Amino acid sequence: QQRNSFYLRHQRSGSRERGESGMPDLPRDWLWGGCGDNVNYGYRFAREFVDAREREKNYPRG
Repeated sequence: QQRNSFYLRHQRSGSRERGESGMPDLPRDWLWGGCGDNVNYGYRFAREFVDAREREKNYPRG
């Protein structure tokens, strides 16, 4: 996906010349090491954040 994103930006910029594939060659030892999405953690965090007020014992119900 990283390469596809770069390729699309490269095409939009108009810098693609005739005969070029437009895809940059990455070094063979290059490895994507970006941070992973922890969806389960994000879901739990958001649920706790949104529901925190409702869990308070003295929360006045209107």
